[in-house]
Amino acid sequence: MGKYNWTIDTLINKLKLIERLIRTEDDNERLYLLQSDYYNLQGCIEEFFDNDIEDTPKLLECFSEVRRKITPLKFLWDDIEKFSTVTNKFIDVPRLPTCYLQKNELLDITHDFYKSLNDFFFGNFMKNFYRRYDHITFYPYDTNSEYIGETIFLPSLKESFIKVFRSFTIDDALTTIHEYGHATTVSINPRHLITPNKTLYTEIDTIFMEFIAADYIDKTMNLQISSLHKSHEINKTSCNAETLLAHIDLIKAEPLTKGGYQNNKMLKHIALNQCDIEPDELEELLHNPDINSSIYLTSFMFALELYKIYLEDKEKALYILKQIILLDNLTKEQYYYNIRKFGLIPNQSLQEFYNNCNENVLKLTRKNQSFRK
Repeated sequence: MGKYNWTIDTLINKLKLIERLIRTEDDNERLYLLQSDYYNLQGCIEEFFDNDIEDTPKLLECFSEVRRKITPLKFLWDDIEKFSTVTNKFIDVPRLPTCYLQKNELLDITHDFYKSLNDFFFGNFMKNFYRRYDHITFYPYDTNSEYIGETIFLPSLKESFIKVFRSFTIDDALTTIHEYGHATTVSINPRHLITPNKTLYTEIDTIFMEFIAADYIDKTMNLQISSLHKSHEINKTSCNAETLLAHIDLIKAEPLTKGGYQNNKMLKHIALNQCDIEPDELEELLHNPDINSSIYLTSFMFALELYKIYLEDKEKALYILKQIILLDNLTKEQYYYNIRKFGLIPNQSLQEFYNNCNENVLKLTRKNQSFRK
């Protein structure tokens, strides 16, 4: 097998190994990890081979699924609305410049970044990084993929398999750092990414790592990409907030009907007249919902506040991050309020962050224009 490469066959062999280990395992905690990894891997493998085209579900079925997922997040609805209000005007961000870094260069940047944090995070990072030659693989960017990176984590085996889809910009380094962030948190708390109620918060660590890594790359490589990257992330997350708000509006409007939405016609009528959602837009909202939008938005809001603390007190921020990763066995709402107790209040720093990114992008744009004259 070549350097920096793993394949679907690697995962199939791991599945067979875990299956054998399950048969002989007596320890309940380890058995839980093995079984979780087995179902996770099974899903990944089935998805790889699944080429069937699914039938488009009815609009009402789609709405019912959206309602089922969004209604339990009522404790977040005000935060989502505030985020959308602050970021409702997109920042006009130029594209990142092309950057043809070699795979080993991307990994060197990733290694040096994690080494710059502290011994605790670097030590847990190295538990995965030393296996980089056969546990990470790089592909050209896939327009059909929902992700620019993916980590398949197997805490029962203490292994993580990473994919990076390359854009050939400095984002490749940030994506690599992001994915190693997932692998690192699993080393710290094997249950961190497999506890269903905690899923909503599992991008806090990686988005935070991207924020501070962008600053690190600006400083060590004498680049000016940090504001560009953060502005792109604001715009992307603002789209998530806008989509979630539209879903919330549809849920809030349902009581205006007698007995709920009875048919597609009624749903479309209420959507248009009460929520200002056009029929074509409604089809897109319900047939193609971003299943991870609530995860990235929630995590972004907390990651931003953690980043703000980091700028003032690095060790305090890393200590808080460690405590967040170690949180376990709570409800979605309990996780939310426990993270707030660390001093991370969603949207507290958003307006300032948004203004700074916007101003810095404008300065860079003017500077680049002056060079071209």
